[in-house]
Amino acid sequence: DENFVEAEDFYQQLMDKKEEPFAFRAYGLLAQLYAGREYWDAAFKIYQQLFLEYAETSFFTPPIAETVLRSMNTIGVSKIKDLPRLISVYQRFIEKYPRSSDYSYRSRDS
Repeated sequence: DENFVEAEDFYQQLMDKKEEPFAFRAYGLLAQLYAGREYWDAAFKIYQQLFLEYAETSFFTPPIAETVLRSMNTIGVSKIKDLPRLISVYQRFIEKYPRSSDYSYRSRDS
């Protein structure tokens, strides 16, 4: 409907301003908008982008990371039923952030 399209356009415009805090929030809101409509593939893609583009930013706090990853995992496994695609996202994350395994140690030591 018209409200959905307006919201989708608005969030996508905000997402284009990647350095701004509201751009980060727009990703999450758009993913929720898609999930609410059961547009699982679109929601998965947005969570994937959020994970891969913002993982090392101050916006991606542990509670937000948990929410994003849980949502992405649930959609990947239960809704679109594409485990290889989900694994591929994690492989890309490891390639992009090879020191990512250090995160758990930093969190415990700080």
